Amino acid sequence: MKEHILTAQNYVCQKCGATPPRNAQGYLEWTDDHSSLDYFDYVVDHKIPIALGGEEFDENNLQVLCGPCNRIKTKEDMQKIAKKRRETKLIYLENEFEVEGFSHVFQNTMFIPLDMFLV
Repeated sequence: MKEHILTAQNYVCQKCGATPPRNAQGYLEWTDDHSSLDYFDYVVDHKIPIALGGEEFDENNLQVLCGPCNRIKTKEDMQKIAKKRRETKLIYLENEFEVEGFSHVFQNTMFIPLDMFLV
């Protein structure tokens, strides 16, 4: 499926529009120049991460990204996933009556400092 998405999106980064170099015949031309590897390191990425409810094999949830854009998006996705996990943890704790080490319970709501869950 990866090759299908890369081909269908013509190896064009869906964020910045970067494209890999092509030779005179229009074929992709990969170089061994490691200094420019980032710009030719194209990946198939999930638009909505699976951890946030995105479909793993839905072609509409897949996009081609170049290396730099993929790193930026991955960082953003990881922050969103961490936030969702913290919120899920707090919702779970609000429904608990007792948690070891915490005794501040008020009408079935537990108050816990948020900095305990920050990544």
